[in-house]
Amino acid sequence: MQSVFKLPLSVAIFKSVEEGKLLLSEEITVEKDDLRPVGSVEATWKPGVTFTIEDLMKRMIIESDNSAADILLRRMGGPKAVEAKLVSMGLAGIDISISELRLMAEPRGVKNLPADEKCSPECLKRLTEAVPAAERKTALEAFRADTRNSASPEALAGMLTRLQKGELLKAESWKKLEGWMIESPTGQRRIRALLPKGHVTAAKTGTGYGCVNDAGVVTLPEKKGHVAIVVFVKHSSHPTEKVESAIAQIARGVVAALR
Repeated sequence: MQSVFKLPLSVAIFKSVEEGKLLLSEEITVEKDDLRPVGSVEATWKPGVTFTIEDLMKRMIIESDNSAADILLRRMGGPKAVEAKLVSMGLAGIDISISELRLMAEPRGVKNLPADEKCSPECLKRLTEAVPAAERKTALEAFRADTRNSASPEALAGMLTRLQKGELLKAESWKKLEGWMIESPTGQRRIRALLPKGHVTAAKTGTGYGCVNDAGVVTLPEKKGHVAIVVFVKHSSHPTEKVESAIAQIARGVVAALR
């Protein structure tokens, strides 16, 4: 999934909020070792700063912030707790097994992360530099074949369909999540890129290690309905820009068929 995993993570968090197990207003203080080297708006991430759970969720979805994702993942009890929550909601086929930190460390051949996963960007850099180049290459190839933190497009499309129908979360929760997905700038060249005026796309992208993904709900104009579209591309030999163009053309074709 790459960063698409932040979407089911958000669903699990909202469900916990609705069950009274979490509060969106709960404050979490960020420590240096909570920071991740990729995908964070570092100018606003300083040790000692405090964010609410809702603040962190917005950053995770709108900016695809990796630091926010790992902080929230830990607050939920870890990857397996999140996966268990999804299963309890009837969402099978979505594997969440490892954190953002491990998604960054394992492809680099880093095997000796702290058990509590408290590792700053400087810590990860130091551990990475200690791994011989040959081992890093082998680790990357092994990671590309790894099935953890993966899902089928069908599973994600099913989740999005149930969200839009109000079968998974209360309307207020889905409205917040959908709004953040609409606001996110990360997928401008994917599902939403070639859709005609009047279509509104709420989507979450994922990119890295040969994957170019997008998953979203398109609201058709004039209240004519919605369509969930999920496109995962893995190990393409083409440049990212060309893969994004293909995703955009697939989405345009789906919407044209519906019209």
